[in-house]
Amino acid sequence: RRALDDRYAADGVVVAPAAHGALAVLELSASLPERIDADTFDELSPQLEKGWAGGGDAVLRLEDALTGETRVEASAPSRGVDHLWECAHVTGGPDGAAAEFDAAASLVASPVVVEYRHCGVDVALTSDGERIDWPDAEGDRGWYERDRAPYPDGGFVTSRGPERSRIVDTSGEVLVEVPGWLVPPLATDGTGDDVVLAVSTSGELTAFERDGSERWRSDVGYGPALVRAAGVVVIDIDGALAAFDLRTGEEVWRTSELSGEAGDRYATPYVLSAGTDGTAALVALAAYGASPRSTVVRIDLATGETTPTGVEIDGLAWLSAVDGNVILQVAGIDGEMPIYGTAVETVRGLGPA
Repeated sequence: RRALDDRYAADGVVVAPAAHGALAVLELSASLPERIDADTFDELSPQLEKGWAGGGDAVLRLEDALTGETRVEASAPSRGVDHLWECAHVTGGPDGAAAEFDAAASLVASPVVVEYRHCGVDVALTSDGERIDWPDAEGDRGWYERDRAPYPDGGFVTSRGPERSRIVDTSGEVLVEVPGWLVPPLATDGTGDDVVLAVSTSGELTAFERDGSERWRSDVGYGPALVRAAGVVVIDIDGALAAFDLRTGEEVWRTSELSGEAGDRYATPYVLSAGTDGTAALVALAAYGASPRSTVVRIDLATGETTPTGVEIDGLAWLSAVDGNVILQVAGIDGEMPIYGTAVETVRGLGPA
């Protein structure tokens, strides 16, 4: 056990627990925009169109949580942003609107990656202590400053709008490049696969080999990929769940048991998260509304048979797998506008996956 001294509470220092017994420490000398207050959203919006030049830098390091020894460290300069809305946290109500630029909310320490991306600063490490060096060449920068996320089979997904997507390694080397938006599954059974799924601007779901060649194409529509396991991928298509054979694209089964009244999009629960043991999927769903209620169902990957688990909770529920056990995290809505934040309130173990 180690008590943290005053330097961890200094201005510009943000701390978060990280994987593998580490502590993520961010030291921010980069300045941030000042809070902006306005009477209404309409008055606030033009101010968020302005650019911001940035300045200073950020140092991100992983320390041994017990000894304080630095395992790995990386730094990055602040390049600023073209529009303040790119890094603003906007809140509002009857008493007015405000834009804040809190650095603490942007330090992410997941089981895969530790990163700080905020207001023109971009620095990242893998959770096991490897630096992630995104290419700094001007021509490539557009690929790496957009949304990116870990890919289940290794590497990171990044895209240049709807045109093309890439899977890259920690040095930025391109492993896979395909047209359209790449669709990573929310959960897999831990086995790798050579098939990569993407959706085109016209809504076609396409499977590619890792060399970029097309394997199959389907016009079934587009939705998030929930689970890839047992030779199929399960897609959420407007509330109906459908499984497709990864090799052929053939539809294996489809279930509409989760759908609400016909034509009423808001009567259909939306998917929050999923997990799998390789034969079945657990899916957490939430109903639309100011006070969402979440449920968890079990879906047989071979047949599509859907079975209630009996888990029904007020709030938003996320499923995670830790050492083969399913963990349910329940978050309440933080404030009047749920899109801007949630706070985890309870954690439950649901047993082996």
